Amino acid sequence: RTIARSERGAVAPSLRFQTLTLGLCEDYPKSSRSLEHARQDLEICRASGAKVLRIAFSWLDMEPTPGTYDFSFWDDFVRMAVDEYHVRLIPYVCYTPRWAAADQGDDYWHAPPRDPQDFGRFVAALVARYHTRIHSWELWNEPDNAAYWTGSVAQFADLVLAGSHAVRAGDPGALVVVGGIA
Repeated sequence: RTIARSERGAVAPSLRFQTLTLGLCEDYPKSSRSLEHARQDLEICRASGAKVLRIAFSWLDMEPTPGTYDFSFWDDFVRMAVDEYHVRLIPYVCYTPRWAAADQGDDYWHAPPRDPQDFGRFVAALVARYHTRIHSWELWNEPDNAAYWTGSVAQFADLVLAGSHAVRAGDPGALVVVGGIA
């Protein structure tokens, strides 16, 4: 809504309509994910008018060992969400696998990688696989929250740099988003 002044100086509201895109968020943790559950979520998106779904692409689940990828659920999910339900996916890429983590303790998954280029290679694999259907890549989740990131600001900057270079190399027109702040 904007305010306009009439010729007599009186203030009158002027309506301008803005587009508001409604979206939802789901992580699809490995322990409970299924295509049936995802289809139910996509039906909710359709019924509610949600056009965007923010999802977690978990590095630790998708690359359990260096260079070995498990996209089995995600290939079907991405195709279904984009092609059947016409939902725009905005994945956030996060959660360090133990093999790549700088901290090998119990909370390795939210530690920075020893080598940020490992993250970059993973992001490159995602972009190469999904660039025809996904055009926005968020790098990490809530890096200001110790529940999701225990590295330093400098380590996060290195991770974002490696990830953004990978996105740009694989899809120069894609949007790169810095991890959402808690």
